[in-house]
Amino acid sequence: MDNKQQFIFLGNIIFKLYFDSNDDIDLILCYESVTGELGCISHPYFGIKHKGNLNDFPFIKYQEDWMGDDEAHVEQIEATSLSHIKTAAICLLDYGKLHSRELFDFSSISGKLKITSDADLCDEFEYPICNDIEGEIYVCCKLFLENNQLYIQQEHKVFSIEEAVNNIPGLKTLFTR
Repeated sequence: MDNKQQFIFLGNIIFKLYFDSNDDIDLILCYESVTGELGCISHPYFGIKHKGNLNDFPFIKYQEDWMGDDEAHVEQIEATSLSHIKTAAICLLDYGKLHSRELFDFSSISGKLKITSDADLCDEFEYPICNDIEGEIYVCCKLFLENNQLYIQQEHKVFSIEEAVNNIPGLKTLFTR
């Protein structure tokens, strides 16, 4: 894989989506653990089991969405550990459009995904939301384990639900109740 960067963080890892849009965009984190467990962390309207837990497996939790000081919408997922993750995809979707199977134009979102830590002197990653393709699921970036080291890589890919279920480990759990 090219354009990968080492992913080293101390403290809690915070995935924060800032966006301006008339649509309600949702941030989700789909994962496969090193033991093969699949899951998806998302807003509780996908089912409370998807909200996650910071103190127990999967050590990842969806935080409530809110309006930021600059009036941008903010969605946040936090992790106390990613040492158990084999691969994870940070994705965006519009739940309303997804539910009615409408395509969404992701270029209509003005925003960015910012990955930070609550500890000082840690790496920080920022990815703009940039894609002019319509679809149902947008993959902003991926995390993956390689040679016992966690890496991050920009993706900016858009999929239909069917393509996403086949290409994103853990996404299928979002659609099974």
